[in-house]
Amino acid sequence: MGIGWYWFGPVAYVDTSDMWLEGRWPRIAVSIAGPYANLVLGGLAALVADGYHVLSDLLDRPNLRPRALA
Repeated sequence: MGIGWYWFGPVAYVDTSDMWLEGRWPRIAVSIAGPYANLVLGGLAALVADGYHVLSDLLDRPNLRPRALA
């Protein structure tokens, strides 16, 4: 595991080359783990992006932005 630099941005990586020595099903599990992690992190990012709407519903105060700027 590590963090590197690819083109103009940081990237996280995991060296999975030793998995070629394992059996078929462990390799399949590792291959599925990458897209699964992307789905989970994407879902969390979507929840954070919708945080404004959740906050305004929890506070029962619509249009928080004009009030915050005033």
